[in-house]
Amino acid sequence: TTVQYNIENNLLFKATPVFVTSATLSETALRFAEYLGVRVIQNKKLEEFERKLKTEKVAIIGLGVSNSPLIDYLHDKQADVTVFDDRETEKLDENIFKKVKEYGFKYYLGKGNLENLKGFDLIFRSPSCLPTKPELVEESKRGAIVTTEIEQLMKLAPCKIIGITGSDGKTTTTTL
Repeated sequence: TTVQYNIENNLLFKATPVFVTSATLSETALRFAEYLGVRVIQNKKLEEFERKLKTEKVAIIGLGVSNSPLIDYLHDKQADVTVFDDRETEKLDENIFKKVKEYGFKYYLGKGNLENLKGFDLIFRSPSCLPTKPELVEESKRGAIVTTEIEQLMKLAPCKIIGITGSDGKTTTTTL
């Protein structure tokens, strides 16, 4: 059996060798991780990205399942966030929208919400929001980075990424 340790901020990792970025751990947690045999690596791209988040205007387009964890992450990193969604309040997931309000994020909802998409440095779009939308194209021309949470993850990952797709067999394949 594998024993798990709760090191810091509910970060769980196994006592078998795994990779952890040093940006997420305190000095005490780093020493404990090394003691457990966890290989700690420094992810300079992630550290730089997180530093920039504190000074940039960030937009999230789409409040679906896709961007839900992103809302928590950006709040934890103290980013200046504005949320956009084509739906009105009553059509949004109640828990996700509650977080948006609790975190003090600005938001624009309903038809024409993207008319307010101006002056952002980083724009996370949901998969259903095509990058060819005129508002996104305009912001991109102005210098904004238009991306998705998965695309950004892939850019910042300090390791090789292997994608498994298809209708059947993904769980079996990853377990092997």
